[in-house]
Amino acid sequence: MKTIHLPYLETKIEALTEFEQAYQRIALEVRAQAGQLNQEVDLAQFYFQKTFDSSIRGQNHENICKNLENAYRNIASKARYIVDLIAKMPAA
Repeated sequence: MKTIHLPYLETKIEALTEFEQAYQRIALEVRAQAGQLNQEVDLAQFYFQKTFDSSIRGQNHENICKNLENAYRNIASKARYIVDLIAKMPAA
C-alpha cells in the first residue's frame, strides 16, 4: 500500500491565502488528513509484515490480524473522507 503525497499543495501552501477561506480550510484539512492516512498506511505495513513472523503465534497472531483489519478499515474510511472533502471544495 502506498502513501499519499501532495507535492503541488506543499509547494504552493503560501499561495492559499489568495483563495477564499472555505477553500483554504478544506485544502489544509485534506493535507492534514493525508498525513493521518499515511500514518495508518505505515501501521498497516507494520502489521502486515508481522503476519509473516513465525515467532508470533496463537492469540498474539490473531491480535495482529485484527489490528491489520482495523488499519485497513481506517485507511478506507480516511480515504473516503478525503474524497468527500475534495468534492466539497469550491471552485478556485
